[in-house]
Amino acid sequence: MRHTLICIFGLFVCGLLPAQNRPALIQAEVSSTLFTPYLSRMVFQCPLDRITALPVLSNMDVEVWYLTNTGYFWPGTLVEGGATLRYGFTSDPHPLFTLGLGAAVEQMGGVWAVPFLVQLDWVIGGGKPLVYLAGIDTYVLGQGIILDASTGPEIRFGPSVPVSLALKLWAGAAAEFSILNPSYDLGLRLSAGYRF
Repeated sequence: MRHTLICIFGLFVCGLLPAQNRPALIQAEVSSTLFTPYLSRMVFQCPLDRITALPVLSNMDVEVWYLTNTGYFWPGTLVEGGATLRYGFTSDPHPLFTLGLGAAVEQMGGVWAVPFLVQLDWVIGGGKPLVYLAGIDTYVLGQGIILDASTGPEIRFGPSVPVSLALKLWAGAAAEFSILNPSYDLGLRLSAGYRF
């Protein structure tokens, strides 16, 4: 409940800021994989040009997320929160390629971890309203790395309806530095976003 209130407060604060070229985004995402029946994630992105007018920050945004292994956003045995600073290349008004660096704090079954995160996202092709997206997230932990790749179409409705819907195929792999055999997972993600 506290996380939901924080997201609502973030929406309120970002909504008070003057809108520039790029909109802010709040996105709800539900996944199902072979080994994890449900994952739910709430994402909030805010372009830095809504906060400051510095030209060097005009293509940057901050992404904050909350993830849990339940299908309804309530904390489960896995809870993760994190933030990423992202830089978008060739934006029109959405970036075609984005590079992000950040960190997360996660708790799974009483064990805490603080992974470092590198994100790569890009628009492969398509036109409005349908675009094709791909992305890779790399989590670097003390004992290994986790790769999280997704791809799929996203429908971005026009400026009069600032909603987006996406269905993505997701693949993940985890490898510990001391073990030679990595583990894999595969699943689907359904997300809905609102740009403002």
